[in-house]
Amino acid sequence: MSVHNSSLVNLSIPNEVTQPIVAAKIQEAVLAALGGSEKIVAGVIHQICNTKVDASGHTPRYDSDAKHTWLDFHVTKIIQEEVKKELQEQIKTNAQAIKDELIKQLQTKKGASKVAEALLSSLNGTFDSGWRSHIQVTFHADKA
Repeated sequence: MSVHNSSLVNLSIPNEVTQPIVAAKIQEAVLAALGGSEKIVAGVIHQICNTKVDASGHTPRYDSDAKHTWLDFHVTKIIQEEVKKELQEQIKTNAQAIKDELIKQLQTKKGASKVAEALLSSLNGTFDSGWRSHIQVTFHADKA
């Protein structure tokens, strides 16, 4: 039979106190083992920037699809979006001048011929693939 002495002091330390201390020590040891936080951050950034991606910016399933680095893909995408915004703004700003010049070009035989050639070349091959073809015919009632 054991004798229990209730006059002993309980020296246990709550988990809320010890856990952050232990976690900090573990983190410190991991950082030291990996060469410090600067080296880790540099390595992660290098890995992200040099990861090969496919045409959609995703890590591909096949190495043959990995044609771009992540950095190249995203920088190109940002530049393309900014150029697109600027072109849209220029078209809005200069819409009347563009319209006037188009009308002027269409009124000449050479200009009309060039526009017709452009339209025909864009239509050429449209129906070669059933995956890309889309034809929609709509009828609207005349308003009297």
